[in-house]
Amino acid sequence: MRLRFHPLLSLLSLLSLPSARLLFVLLVTLMRVGPAGAAGLTVDSQTRSIVADGFVENAGVGTDQDSQFVDEPGPGVLDATVDANAAYELLFEAGSATASATQFSDIKTVVPNFQLEASGSGAASMSFDILDPGADSYSEAAGDAFFQVVFTLDTPAHYTLAASLTAELRARTLVSGPGPIDDFIGSFVELSGNASGIIGERTIVDVNADGSRVEALVGKSGMLAPDTYTLQVGAVAEGSGFEDAFGNGQAAFGFEFLVTVPEPAAGGMQALAGATLLVLGFARRLRRTR
Repeated sequence: MRLRFHPLLSLLSLLSLPSARLLFVLLVTLMRVGPAGAAGLTVDSQTRSIVADGFVENAGVGTDQDSQFVDEPGPGVLDATVDANAAYELLFEAGSATASATQFSDIKTVVPNFQLEASGSGAASMSFDILDPGADSYSEAAGDAFFQVVFTLDTPAHYTLAASLTAELRARTLVSGPGPIDDFIGSFVELSGNASGIIGERTIVDVNADGSRVEALVGKSGMLAPDTYTLQVGAVAEGSGFEDAFGNGQAAFGFEFLVTVPEPAAGGMQALAGATLLVLGFARRLRRTR
């Protein structure tokens, strides 16, 4: 019976030769080292917060303030809502300030060091009303939802970012008195690198209480060079007025963000395969010359 040739047996039979020993050491070393460039991606920090604040002042006679906030410093899911309500009511005089903020978000590394997923939605709203003609009474309300993640890449990686932004100033009315009325209703998204600068950014603000809202969709993808990056997404609704005024508005965001480091095994496995073919080819050639 004829025995079939097995490359591994031929390789082992040649280990007494210096050249074969060298190639075998190279093969074993590559197998131990494994994939090159396995550092990949590191999440450095993350900040997620929601804040609601209401404040009213009755011509210096009395004040009321209500502040609520949630700050989530750790990874995982944040699902929270805060509400604030400040008010006073006297004969022929009244003031109120209400605010709300909510956020549902998640940060996770799907494959440790090689893939980052972040997604979420948030909203902020405010409403203020002051009824005290001729007096220096004041009402202020503010809601804020904020998301941030900071990560470092040691090797180039692919990213995709999709976001939706809305802002709507529903009312802004100065009934009497000199005012002023101040408000800011907006949302934003920004991806930037310490060395790379701004990769993508969009901010929307509604400045007209005309019954329509401002909207924007953001979609970006591409490659990120090694650097430290920051993704920020937020919604803000603030408003205030004096004497006889009222206003309200809301802003919101939603987003999905994915960073993927290419398979790190490519370089190491190519070298391993090349070394294996080199060793086995060398063994075959020696066998033929015997």
